[in-house]
Amino acid sequence: MHLSKFCDYALRSLMYLGARPGSVTVADEIAKAFGVSSNHIVKSLQGLTRAGHVQSVSGRGGGYVLDRPPSSIRVGDVVKQLEPNLHMAECFSQEKNTCPLTPGCGLESALSHACQTFIETLNQYTLEDLIASQTEKLLAIGEKP
Repeated sequence: MHLSKFCDYALRSLMYLGARPGSVTVADEIAKAFGVSSNHIVKSLQGLTRAGHVQSVSGRGGGYVLDRPPSSIRVGDVVKQLEPNLHMAECFSQEKNTCPLTPGCGLESALSHACQTFIETLNQYTLEDLIASQTEKLLAIGEKP
């Protein structure tokens, strides 16, 4: 299983915002802290906004802020909502499947079960769990020594 950069940056952004509860943060600050493109962070933040995890604040002093408590954001739910490639094989897509083994093959079932277990395992963790022991590091990231 490999997470897309989109999903990876979304999780990083959630952690960054989670370490700053109630603070409105601009995308450029997050991008600079992680040394990645601002465009990638903006896209991830937009995905998090659509999923209801982050609120976009418009106008002067605008940016992004967590829309829910970190304890209510389950990591597996975020990955399931934002990861565009949870379809691990061609047989997961009825429209694109050309595999002649599909009618009698058990691979789709096995991979589906593995994916479901992956999400269930991630759902054992909340955003709060991810940031609890890392808050100081997350606050210091991007700061000059």
